[in-house]
Amino acid sequence: MHHLPVGETFEVDGTWYVIVELDRKSAPNQAQRISPRPQGIGDEYIHSDGLTHVCKNRRCPNLVPRSKNTGVPRLYCCGYCSKITAQRKHNATRDGGRSLSYDPLNRLYAVVLRRAKTKKGAWKAFMAHSDGLGDRCPEANENSNFKCPGAHNPHSHTGEYWERAHQGGPYPGACLIYATLKDHYRVCFYEEAGMKTDRHYTAGHGERWHWKDEEIMLPLPEGVVRA
Repeated sequence: MHHLPVGETFEVDGTWYVIVELDRKSAPNQAQRISPRPQGIGDEYIHSDGLTHVCKNRRCPNLVPRSKNTGVPRLYCCGYCSKITAQRKHNATRDGGRSLSYDPLNRLYAVVLRRAKTKKGAWKAFMAHSDGLGDRCPEANENSNFKCPGAHNPHSHTGEYWERAHQGGPYPGACLIYATLKDHYRVCFYEEAGMKTDRHYTAGHGERWHWKDEEIMLPLPEGVVRA
């Protein structure tokens, strides 16, 4: 996996590349060949700062032509990239600002999910996800009857525990979104009662949450360690 930041350009044997963010089903932050290449490009790609600019669409490797309007910088290489980026922002805010992050093994390891301000709001958000209202749970699978695994595994047990405790039936998985919303409700419940409590399943800062026992919930293959 590349560790350069998105938008970073580099040259290999005369060919220029840029680090781009791909969709969650691919390895993140991969290098793609720039088209057009920075060397020998026309003046229309040289901006007022004397540099070439990569498209603001984080999944596009193309360079951006210089804006024809003085004082109004051009951010996207084409209208399509502008529209698709705006659509992604809309989709992220449509569901309360939720966004998901996946590891190289395509496992959900972090979720950006704001906590409601009231117990009632937190419970409503939790039940909406649990009941399958709105967007389909991304962790739904055949073993969970294509519903959120939380319906069958409300305590977020691991597959190993599931088998050891003879829960019955195939392991339905565990949903980080379900666990986050459940912890959100717990915190709101205690806050309205004038008390404090710890989160049971998730931890994080601000709006970004991950499994509290991440090494247990998302074990890595033998010989691989977390950075």
